[in-house]
Amino acid sequence: MLTLRLGWPVELAILAAGLITAGLGVLLVFPAFRLRGHYVAIATLGMGEIVTLVILNWAALTNGPIGLPGVPPLSLFGAELGSTQAIYWLSLGVLLVILLLQLRLDRSYLGRTFRAIREDEVAAQSYGISLNRYKGLAFAFGGFAAGLSGAITAHMYSYINHETFGNTISILGLTMAILGGMGNAVGAVLGAAVLIIAPELLRFLGDSRMLFYGLALVLLVRFRPQGLLGSV
Repeated sequence: MLTLRLGWPVELAILAAGLITAGLGVLLVFPAFRLRGHYVAIATLGMGEIVTLVILNWAALTNGPIGLPGVPPLSLFGAELGSTQAIYWLSLGVLLVILLLQLRLDRSYLGRTFRAIREDEVAAQSYGISLNRYKGLAFAFGGFAAGLSGAITAHMYSYINHETFGNTISILGLTMAILGGMGNAVGAVLGAAVLIIAPELLRFLGDSRMLFYGLALVLLVRFRPQGLLGSV
């Protein structure tokens, strides 16, 4: 909408999308801060469904079920990125930057605080850690990355509506993180690669490939619950 209605440059609008999503992520999920463990993930999925319904029904802002057609193509410093290769290299570059920031965060005091809250909230609070404050920061970081990737996807598709980013995408992202290893940035990238590539490698099995694909995930959860690379 920043590019369509306000004429913002694509690069600036993508960055703004990350910042706006970071703020909205904290505000929307704030009621779930009292929850722990997997219940937080379930609550965020519920919030996502609420956001989808708001997008569908707020026709004055989002055009409702019609969606937003004519989204400008990706561009970088005025140069349009129309080819598949250009989009790939831009996406890979953004991924590497976010990955490096995440690795740097994991090794910082803030990252250690996040891990302390994840492992034992009561113990972390006894050391004077403000749970809501640091949970808010965690959701802000996650929301910023999601906003960037969502904006890039919107400009790549050139059309989005309320179904573009549904719960299926949220569950897929959560599965990628769990598969690679919760709290492991490199593991999340590996989990994403496995979940995207595996169905293609099993395509020769036809419709049965999803059965083998699901079986492999079940076996992994049973015998390697910490994920492929384990958690940090």
